[in-house]
Amino acid sequence: MMTRNDVDKFIQVLFWCFICIAQDEAWESSPLTTPTKHSPNLARRSLFPLFFVPLLPSATAQALDSMHIEDPKKVSYQLHDDENRAFVSAAFIRKELTNSIVASRDTNISPLEVYETILRLKKPELDDKGSGSNSALYTARALDVGAGAGVSTQVIFQELGYTNIDAIDWSGDAWRKNVVDDGYCPPSVHFYELDDERFLAKFTIEKLEKYDIIVFNFAVNTEKALFFCKNLLKEGGLLLAPINTEQDYWLKQTYQLLDDDGKVVWSASNVGAWSVQFQPDVTQDTCQGVWCSPFNGFQKIRR
Repeated sequence: MMTRNDVDKFIQVLFWCFICIAQDEAWESSPLTTPTKHSPNLARRSLFPLFFVPLLPSATAQALDSMHIEDPKKVSYQLHDDENRAFVSAAFIRKELTNSIVASRDTNISPLEVYETILRLKKPELDDKGSGSNSALYTARALDVGAGAGVSTQVIFQELGYTNIDAIDWSGDAWRKNVVDDGYCPPSVHFYELDDERFLAKFTIEKLEKYDIIVFNFAVNTEKALFFCKNLLKEGGLLLAPINTEQDYWLKQTYQLLDDDGKVVWSASNVGAWSVQFQPDVTQDTCQGVWCSPFNGFQKIRR
């Protein structure tokens, strides 16, 4: 007659035999297939604990229950997929041709023609749309100033191919709603809830690397655009900004594409059917209206 100890040993032998068989089958299965409670094609190893764990001595059952035998090929695929997920803003599909749309109290989604204009930053020598096969594009850097809900960031990532992006905005409400909560931000895209003056301080103190392209999504005076060109752009870099037609005149801008010396490469006062007019620069003392302090809660740097 078998003792309880003999029965325990016998069951343990059966257990290890079954594990070896189940693991062999798992290696032959598709590495992208993850069994779930909704899947009729469950791996046999997932059924073993269901029937046999209750029969084992408590110590053996606990050891089995704590085991997790993972297919290394599946892990590799999952990590690869996470690294290559694209940036997504939920606001990207909301844009309209010539109308602005409210994304938050402090942010508008600009007309579609604005985001089409960003494509002028496309550089022929960097033309692989983020595939990683072009090493120059894979390491190129972009700065999105006034990123808002992340629509311009998605254009830079998806259409221009830049994966290394710093996006800044003094208000992070629209970003949190459309990117953090309802979209996806890959590790190579960094958002800073800072206005451009505070970001400049960070850039200088931390000695951050310069950028291949810079996009402004609000109106600026010529002086600020030139400063960014000469101090934050790499050699051969480009900056796109809606620049006031007159100093501190926030009711009309001209889109200008500038090189790293501040030379105008392209300009337009109208983009398609849309007359270029953006929100004013909140950091300027001359900023007036609902988009400016004290109405929006923005606090300037004390000098």
